Amino acid sequence: MSMIHLNKGLLFFMLFYGGGIAEETVYRLIFLSLIWKLTNKRWLSIVLSALLFGIYHLIPLNSMYKIYWGFPINQFVCATISGIVFGYIYTKRGYETAVIGHTFSDWLPILIFMR
Repeated sequence: MSMIHLNKGLLFFMLFYGGGIAEETVYRLIFLSLIWKLTNKRWLSIVLSALLFGIYHLIPLNSMYKIYWGFPINQFVCATISGIVFGYIYTKRGYETAVIGHTFSDWLPILIFMR
């Protein structure tokens, strides 16, 4: 993975804009908020937006995702559970907290396990 050889600070900001802001905007700020407004049911909106988030993570965006594609059920379940967590954070603490949480959940494993 050539991305790992980047400066770790630069990598944080790449994940901040790519994963944190982009995905939280689409799946929490837009989908979750829209479903919540239409149904007036917080938990239903969290679960439905998390399912969409899980489905999205089945799309192989780069070589890292192609590795996960060998385990599609695991990929879907993990992304859906993460989506539920981020959705809950979004409804309780707001968009900014969900973005920062998402960014750190992407960045810290790379920081810890990849050399």
